Amino acid sequence: MEKFHIEPEEVTTLFSGSYDKTVRVWNLETKTEKACLTGHIDRVYSVAVSQDGKTAVSGSGDHTVRVWNLETKTEKACLTGHSERVYSVGISDDGKTAVSGSYDKTVRVWNLETKTEKACLTAHSDWIYSVAVSQDGKTAVSGSGDRTVTVWNIERGTERACLTGHSSTVYSVALSPDGKTAVSGSGDRTVRVWNVNAKRERACLTGHSSTVYSVALSQDGKTAVSGSGDHTVRVWNLETKKEKACLTGHSSTVHSVALSQDGKTAVSGSGDHTVRVWDV
Repeated sequence: MEKFHIEPEEVTTLFSGSYDKTVRVWNLETKTEKACLTGHIDRVYSVAVSQDGKTAVSGSGDHTVRVWNLETKTEKACLTGHSERVYSVGISDDGKTAVSGSYDKTVRVWNLETKTEKACLTAHSDWIYSVAVSQDGKTAVSGSGDRTVTVWNIERGTERACLTGHSSTVYSVALSPDGKTAVSGSGDRTVRVWNVNAKRERACLTGHSSTVYSVALSQDGKTAVSGSGDHTVRVWNLETKKEKACLTGHSSTVHSVALSQDGKTAVSGSGDHTVRVWDV
């Protein structure tokens, strides 16, 4: 399994974390590796990159969050506190705040300038599979094996809302830059769209025939993509609440998807050992 992030300034750079314990940076135009970042001593489950492309964070089975300087291609910090694998990470646009979700059932907020923990957020009763953070670093969402999506006020370190509706594990969440719209993917085979401020479900998108393992949102919050155990990547119009496209080509589970800032390019990673780039 690999987790991806498309560098927001351009769609020529891709970041991936892998079971081989590395974070790799790829040039999508030349299809070559730009850098291999090493330091984790277990599988890397998630990678996130700041808006300016200078800082990355990664979460691993070694229970740590690592912070990377992408200009020097070196490790800036190793953040500890989680007692189980860190399955998902997110980062604010300014690269000053990171959020991590773990099998220890906690969401942790990190100050990347001081390299310290700001808050340990507890509310979930099961493993946390996914976290996402808003552009301004004030709001986060998390998805868990307890079937809920939780919305957090990062500044106060408090829970804003517990969103319910999924009937199985929530494996992936995404948050619009303004923090007003969240999307989640679940073992119940649905993609759900949430109004964060109103604390309610906007839509339940159906079409996948197996678990939805990954979701991503465009910058304007109008388009979502999802990857599933049915081997497909699906593109959704969130205004019409309908499926725009079903992208086929993978021969195994799609574990991760990412979407470019303009919503025109998607990337997917699969158990078939391929990374595919899609014009959506």
